[in-house]
Amino acid sequence: MLSLSEFEALKKRGHAGDAEAQRRLGDCYMMGEPITKDFKTAAAWYQKAADSGHAGAQKCLGNMYANGVGVAQNYSKAFALYEAAANQNHPKAIFNLSLMYQIGHHVDRDYQKAYELCRKSAEMGYASAEFNLGLLYYNGTGCRQNREEAVKWYRRAAKQGNVTAQLNIAMAYEHGDGIAQNFKEAAYWYEKAADYGDYFAQEHLARLYAEGRGVEHDIVMAYKWYRLARKRSAAVIPPGELDPCSNLAVLMTPEQIKQAEEMANAWSPAGSKTLLPIFQVQEKATG
Repeated sequence: MLSLSEFEALKKRGHAGDAEAQRRLGDCYMMGEPITKDFKTAAAWYQKAADSGHAGAQKCLGNMYANGVGVAQNYSKAFALYEAAANQNHPKAIFNLSLMYQIGHHVDRDYQKAYELCRKSAEMGYASAEFNLGLLYYNGTGCRQNREEAVKWYRRAAKQGNVTAQLNIAMAYEHGDGIAQNFKEAAYWYEKAADYGDYFAQEHLARLYAEGRGVEHDIVMAYKWYRLARKRSAAVIPPGELDPCSNLAVLMTPEQIKQAEEMANAWSPAGSKTLLPIFQVQEKATG
């Protein structure tokens, strides 16, 4: 994070017409670092940089128009800004443009165009595009259905920390969907997503520990992950159905229950989830 003195120096460069400094000032006001958040001021700085042709600023300002943050929501302006940045091969703008075609914002829905743009962004290494391309292949949206290709792109996104991709590849391994069934690999990827706080992954991982599939049978670990999943999902247990922890507790000693509860209470997520965004308005620009 910039110090206040560094921020003031950045402002001087921005006022002097430095487009990269203007984009970074937009980031500062957007994220509230090191000053108070001010979305309108963020938009003003992004606009200055965008007017100079800065692709990163064009993408960020497009996000703001798409979401109506700091400016009135305007999909037409968002589309134009994404297109301008995409024409400079900005991978995030290309992906957001693909989503507009996929969803049908400002343009007629066009799944083939969405697929083509998503693939272009994914091939540039953008994790959210890699994951979404996996979904397109899985469902045959804008392309021929190919579950093996879906798993390939899930894996690429998962390796970059995309939590939903980690969950999807874990499910593919567990069910042998698009890849050979492998419970050890399923447990590995469920744990990756579970560590980031995905309650669905936590619940699946708990079940694997309870059943001893892909991991050694461990009711303490199963209890821990079930407890965390219930805490994070706030799920209501249907009438007449026992909580999974209650089912396990009858098989556990008081010491094991205490150990599992302590492990659950001491747990904290590994970091922020990287989920598939529609338009990445809160994401820091990286150029």
